[in-house]
Amino acid sequence: MVLKTTSLNRLLTLLIVLAFSLCAWAAPAGFGQPMGAITPIEAHAHDVSAIITLHGPIDAITYSSVQRRLKEAQRRNCSIVVFDINSAGGLPGSALRLAKLIASSPLVTVGYIHSAALGTAILPALACRRLVFAPRGILGDGQDIASEHVTGELSLPAASKKLGLVLQTLAALCRRNGYDRAAAFAMVDASLTLDLVRNRLTQEQRLVEPVVRRQLVLATTAHGGSHAYHPWVFVKRVKAPGSLLTLSAKQARRLKFSAATAQSHDDLLALLNMVGPKIFVMRLNFLERFARWLAEPAVRFFLFLILVVCGYIEFAHPGLIFPGLAALLAMALLVGAPYLTGLANWWEILLILAGAAIIVVDIVVYGGIGHLAIPGFILIVVGIVASFIPGGPAGGIGFSAATAGSLQTGVAVVVLGTFGGVAILLLLGRFISLTPGLKRVALRPGPAAAISMASVLPETLFVGAIGRATSDLRPAGKAEFDRYPVDVITSGEFIEEGATVVVAELHENQVLVKEAR
Repeated sequence: MVLKTTSLNRLLTLLIVLAFSLCAWAAPAGFGQPMGAITPIEAHAHDVSAIITLHGPIDAITYSSVQRRLKEAQRRNCSIVVFDINSAGGLPGSALRLAKLIASSPLVTVGYIHSAALGTAILPALACRRLVFAPRGILGDGQDIASEHVTGELSLPAASKKLGLVLQTLAALCRRNGYDRAAAFAMVDASLTLDLVRNRLTQEQRLVEPVVRRQLVLATTAHGGSHAYHPWVFVKRVKAPGSLLTLSAKQARRLKFSAATAQSHDDLLALLNMVGPKIFVMRLNFLERFARWLAEPAVRFFLFLILVVCGYIEFAHPGLIFPGLAALLAMALLVGAPYLTGLANWWEILLILAGAAIIVVDIVVYGGIGHLAIPGFILIVVGIVASFIPGGPAGGIGFSAATAGSLQTGVAVVVLGTFGGVAILLLLGRFISLTPGLKRVALRPGPAAAISMASVLPETLFVGAIGRATSDLRPAGKAEFDRYPVDVITSGEFIEEGATVVVAELHENQVLVKEAR
């Protein structure tokens, strides 16, 4: 009996040991695993490092923010900077400047594509010395720069004389960091056709155009001193004309765009030999996020709505002050936010300011909003719509599908904002006097110090009554009828202080006067 119990205990002990051994063998590498489990791609260990997030659209705010964070990384004595990239692109000009900024950094730069680097985001990604992919990371599809900044029918062997600004940058980045130039060009040039060929002797793989592929496949070499041998064989067509190249993590690794694939955050740290405890994660600050939020089309629509409503109230009924301040603030945010993000140019801001100046001159000099204000409104509308359209890498406005979409968004904001503002003004004119607490800001001229029409003696105020303007009527102001001050408004004409006026119409909350001739 004792012998059986001892044998059973030994058997159970053996099973437990085997179970623990299997668990240890099958456990995935991750946090808590020794760094020796993953071979680092960085030869030197980095005690102080930084991770800079590059998420969302690429614009002027992105550029200035990365510039600020790179300076902070240098100030903290970081030896390596990892750009955590998840972007679908943005403004070509900002992306080119950002790529130049990253390429000129004295620090070791690594791009970690944990989700996607599409569109113009391929430029800052390829500006990094190395690329590391997450298993589901993708790179390519430069649709937002392909149609307007890249010349079609590009012949790769003779490309040096035909390169535009984007292709020049891509060629320089590929030459500097060792990426395949043909594949990089195929990400932005839909006219290219690329085939994958493999050398049977060296196992080297290359992406080439069909003309080059035929030359390689037909070429022969002596092998073993016996007979002619064709070392290059055609593998498959990677990119057909009419499409843009997009690489997955496996494809990027096969074409040597990716140095490694990181299964987790800890794998990334191990691959890059980031062994120190000081790892600074640097993101957009509050002001940068706020400026980007203000540039959203929905937010700009509400700003334009506030501009229309409050601007009309202040122009039609001067002296209320608050609507004028709200309109000025809405105008500043409406133009300032896209200027900060790189959407608006200086000439668009000048158009808006010139239009506002024309309207002010019409009111001050001619006493109201007349025909002179029409070109002012047109300039403001053109400036606001143009501020929705992104510029090209070298300035100006390019024309593409993205440009057409931005133009439609700008026109929709202006048209819907105008109709919405008119509807709000009609509702305010009809119902604001019925709202508790808002009667004193009803749409009528003059401050509260002047008496309302209801408190004037009936025999004193009537159609045809004669009075004297006690302030300039531009077109609203004050007049005096038999020593009683009354808030009045003209039909748009300017009447100087001291002029004789006559009551033309009487409404529930408004006295319409004209100059007595």
